[in-house]
Amino acid sequence: MKIAIVGGYHYHLECIGFLCELLQEHEITICVIKDIYQYLLYFKYLFKNISIDLSFSSVKTCDKLILLTDNDNIVSVPDNDTFQNNFIKICHLDNDKSTGKLITLAPKIIPSRSTNYIWLFPLYKGICLNAPRNIILYIGYFIEDYVDDDFKQFCGSVQEKKVYTLTIATYKPVGFLEQYGFNIMAKCSTTNLVQILQHTSFVLLKNIKYCTKEIITGALPMAISHGIPVIVDKRRASDYNITDISITYEKDYCEVLDKIHTIQQNEYNLLQQNVLKLRDKVISENKDKLDAFL
Repeated sequence: MKIAIVGGYHYHLECIGFLCELLQEHEITICVIKDIYQYLLYFKYLFKNISIDLSFSSVKTCDKLILLTDNDNIVSVPDNDTFQNNFIKICHLDNDKSTGKLITLAPKIIPSRSTNYIWLFPLYKGICLNAPRNIILYIGYFIEDYVDDDFKQFCGSVQEKKVYTLTIATYKPVGFLEQYGFNIMAKCSTTNLVQILQHTSFVLLKNIKYCTKEIITGALPMAISHGIPVIVDKRRASDYNITDISITYEKDYCEVLDKIHTIQQNEYNLLQQNVLKLRDKVISENKDKLDAFL
């Protein structure tokens, strides 16, 4: 089957990875406008069945079309049942374009305008090397409003113990984090991010107190896809069924300090192995769900 994965925005291209993972027996063509994080370079390395079509001509000849963002108007959609059945959109947050066949990426995203949807935890088998690990990594958007007393105390303890190095991989300037001991990887490409992940012990997710919507943070599937345990609040850990493979807190980052500073190597190795087991289990379940949905 010929499947086109289409995106007119510069964001949400990270979703290409899990789709390619699940559709490996098909002929996949990627049609995007802009790839500022160089996701395609990495995904072409992982998946040999994909091609790139910047002209979007494949949209006219594909059997199925998957739109990376449901409110993207990059393609015109004929109003007929045949096309609608072959047209799937990814719903990141319920909106007036969340209609037709949808894939949601978070368990609490319930489309109000469609009952024809499935939820998929967007994981894929990324590179995971057996390398020395001593980084606590934050991925993505960060603003000064997130710097509260808990964050300062967490960073101070990590600096004092000197077990881990704090690093942030982001695209926008965050120079203010240098005073809290962060190494800053600005304008970080996907390839560079994956290289950092090979030396990362834990991915630090945005604190739940600053998450105002029930959307998935891209850092979560990025971490688990590469076998990295996350530091996450107990509510989200429960939502995604990752409590047993995560370091969890109720409200504050500082609640995990004792755990991350006392974890033994064999305990960490087992935790990482369980991350990979969960990843592979979810991928297998996702494939069955998507095959039936197509």
